[in-house]
Amino acid sequence: MIRQQPATGRRRSAPVGSQTLFDAGLTILAIAAALLLLRVLYRLLAIPGRIWSGDTLYTLTNPLVLPLSLLPGGSRVMLGDATLADITTAALIVIVPAFWLSRTRRA
Repeated sequence: MIRQQPATGRRRSAPVGSQTLFDAGLTILAIAAALLLLRVLYRLLAIPGRIWSGDTLYTLTNPLVLPLSLLPGGSRVMLGDATLADITTAALIVIVPAFWLSRTRRA
């Protein structure tokens, strides 16, 4: 026989607005990560920017890579056409959320 808790006047619910905002932020982060990893793959395969898909991808991801490409050594080519800024930005977009998830408190 299962006993049910008596109903109280209060209901515990999660704040809807903050959960929606968190989900939206997580979705944006996932899209940015996918685009940056695709950029690194395109650079490794030396796909030029004159092809429409390369041009679109490089145009979308240039603002994310620009801060690191302005640093000394950021424009150095590492593998294929991938620069140090490309590889570092892709690594950061993967490492930072992984670190953040490892630091969350468990109830």
